[in-house]
Amino acid sequence: MEQSEARDVVLDAIFGRPKVEKAPQLNAENVLSLLDDSPELNGTITSPAGDVLYEGPRFTVQYAATYFDVSETTARRKLYQLADRGLLAITAVHTPGERGRRLWIHRKD
Repeated sequence: MEQSEARDVVLDAIFGRPKVEKAPQLNAENVLSLLDDSPELNGTITSPAGDVLYEGPRFTVQYAATYFDVSETTARRKLYQLADRGLLAITAVHTPGERGRRLWIHRKD
């Protein structure tokens, strides 16, 4: 799978676009390439209270089994493994009125 095609599949999975047959494995390479190569995902992350949590490249992942064709637990574990290796910083934010939490993920500088 070409890198750009893999990136499209990951974005489709993350943002709830049409269900994908096979999503790429969530790993440091495709996560960091998304952060580097997706200018449309740049922006400011704020908490529900309006505090700025992070400014710069980032994207969101909501906890859901369909995002990477793995269970929620597995997806969460993979994300936290990347964070433990110092590759990502992760902030879980609960927004009142929404079900569940959003997981904000960005490159760790």
